[in-house]
Amino acid sequence: MSLVETLQLHAVPSLDPGFVAEPMASKPPPTFSPEAHLQYSPPSPVLSMRDLKLEDTSPISSFAATEPFHLLTPEAVLAHRWELFSADVQDSCYFPTRAGSAAMLRGMSPKYAPFIHAFWNAPEVLKIVSDLAGVDLVPVMDYEVAHTNVQLGASGVPGMRQIAETPPSMGSNQSQEKNGPDSSAAPAGELVKWHKDSYAFGGAVLLQGRYIEHVALPAINMPERITVVTSFRPKDPTLIDENSMLNVRTESQLSEMFYQWTKYRLSNLADRTRYMLAALEKRYDDNV
Repeated sequence: MSLVETLQLHAVPSLDPGFVAEPMASKPPPTFSPEAHLQYSPPSPVLSMRDLKLEDTSPISSFAATEPFHLLTPEAVLAHRWELFSADVQDSCYFPTRAGSAAMLRGMSPKYAPFIHAFWNAPEVLKIVSDLAGVDLVPVMDYEVAHTNVQLGASGVPGMRQIAETPPSMGSNQSQEKNGPDSSAAPAGELVKWHKDSYAFGGAVLLQGRYIEHVALPAINMPERITVVTSFRPKDPTLIDENSMLNVRTESQLSEMFYQWTKYRLSNLADRTRYMLAALEKRYDDNV
């Protein structure tokens, strides 16, 4: 099972229109605090696989997706942006995707992004995503925390390296989604557009991405589009874990990612072995 929490960091209206962002270039991001950085509004509805007319193929949850919901305070979003566009992240975690038009930032947590790491591993955040999904979740591994997709503006990579922490306009009009060839594969009635006018600054959506085809369409009327994705797995080591690296190997530092992947899989195997050993010993004690 692979669930992804997608967070919008680009310039769209805040739920607090009066919020005025202060420049953060001269100070480090804050220490994560749930009181200061979480502004959770439960989504309605929470959709099942059957709600989307899909087969209930997940072995551990019938959860499919949420509608967009508010998750972060404006201060928390700015802290994300400050770390994502720091020199260390740009120099060590940048991977081009489409020439001149898009890029990925991966593998910055926790070394270059302590706030982001603390946020997505916080018990309060994990409880939110777990309650929505109907199963206890944790991030797959550090390398899958805050996988960031950046749509580059006219200035390309140099512009991304000079991006400000503060969005161009928190009160600007929403992006329009271009219906490219990727989105025409299914009839219009089968498409669920998450990136829409109600997708607020600091908003999020939870999706069972392993079993649901999905695509992020480019924005066409704003200078930037930044989407942060954190992938989750079941906390219980006895549950099926179908995470894969197939679609991210070309946008990763392979030595680091393979180390983290192998460590997490071996740790899961060790936990599962201990669980099975305890169950065997209990069954023996109960019957002998």
